[in-house]
Amino acid sequence: MEPASFKPYPTIGQAFGIFGLYIVFASGIGLIVPVIFHLFDYENMPLINLLGYTIAGILTIWVAVMFKRKTAGPGPIVIFGDMPILLAILLLVLTPAIAIVIEPLSLLIPVPEFVEKLFALLLNKTIFTGIMVVVAAPLIEEVLFRGMILDGFLKRYSPWKAILWSSVIFGLFHLNPWQFIPAFILGVLMGYVYWKTRSLWLCIFIHFINNGLSYLALFFVDEQTTAVADLFSGRRDYLLSYFISVGIVVLGVLWLIRLTKTQNHQIISNGSED
Repeated sequence: MEPASFKPYPTIGQAFGIFGLYIVFASGIGLIVPVIFHLFDYENMPLINLLGYTIAGILTIWVAVMFKRKTAGPGPIVIFGDMPILLAILLLVLTPAIAIVIEPLSLLIPVPEFVEKLFALLLNKTIFTGIMVVVAAPLIEEVLFRGMILDGFLKRYSPWKAILWSSVIFGLFHLNPWQFIPAFILGVLMGYVYWKTRSLWLCIFIHFINNGLSYLALFFVDEQTTAVADLFSGRRDYLLSYFISVGIVVLGVLWLIRLTKTQNHQIISNGSED
């Protein structure tokens, strides 16, 4: 049992505070880094984005760690766990299938032209963008959202309340409605995996696959391709691919539940539902 003076960190309110803190750091650093580059007469937007994102993320984690130490007391800050090979293979297939199945949901809200141009500016084929999207984002976001926020939620709330709220905040973290739904659903998948396995490495792996495929797609599709359906010559071919993906998701989720059925780690909780 934990001493009465220590409580699991964070609460839902504190997690929203962490999210707000990231916004503050990202906004401030987003102004400072370009100025520094300009002073040295060096313009490289992908590198600026990488540095701004990484510094803001690390600062947010650092502050969250300090609050966790003060609130929850001594103990490991983040537990990475192991990397079960069979689960990793399953998730390697399941993750892209889920991305295909949920894509139509993200297309329900029309994307304004200026937003498309902004996405095109942020997502490009440079190595710095690749590092930011494929390496930095999975590491920073999984340490923060699953390793700290979800882990704390699981010690305070029921498992599904913890998973759903952490996924909501993860979706909001992407700061636009077009990425909220896929980020939320991906967050639920990673939240479930973390709850059952306590493997942060598996969550990082899922995030890596999802972002890595998005980055690789930049090299194989043209600017007119905005959806998976655009890759097919006809609607029939797309629907066939879509329903195959639905089948993979259904079977994959059932197999995931079966594989993790006996891996539900014991959670020390103070019994509170703050």
